[in-house]
Amino acid sequence: MNKLLFIPMLFLISSILSCTGDANQKKEMEYKDEKFEVGQVWKYQAREGEAESTLQILKIEKFADQESFIHVSVKGLHVKNPNGETGVSETIQHLPFARKAIAKSVTELVSSKTEIADFEEGYETWKKAYDAGEGGVFSISVAEAVAFVEKTLN
Repeated sequence: MNKLLFIPMLFLISSILSCTGDANQKKEMEYKDEKFEVGQVWKYQAREGEAESTLQILKIEKFADQESFIHVSVKGLHVKNPNGETGVSETIQHLPFARKAIAKSVTELVSSKTEIADFEEGYETWKKAYDAGEGGVFSISVAEAVAFVEKTLN
């Protein structure tokens, strides 16, 4: 099984992501998105050689005075990973995005309701960093975020 090292990567990722320090903005609100739902699987504008890659929506949340955040896992990848058993990782278990970035990336709904992939550990690590003002979300495309993860690992 191929694995990505997500926890150490979080701090590298958070250094380029946008976040704010206002505690008021970090209060989570009830939110239902008009297009996206937890459990959906989408095709997206993937990197070359990863056309069959999909993302799964794991969690949708909104904080006061901010755009909603969509947390996803991405499967069907070919991410070079010197720490993986085979040197390649096929899955990223958790990536946080601004809703606009997901909306611009997705191309086709594959499935509406699927069993949610395990993401709690990665989410909790992100949430602690976010609450401390040290983490944010990707505002770039999913393909660009995957490329960033690969570059960070190598």
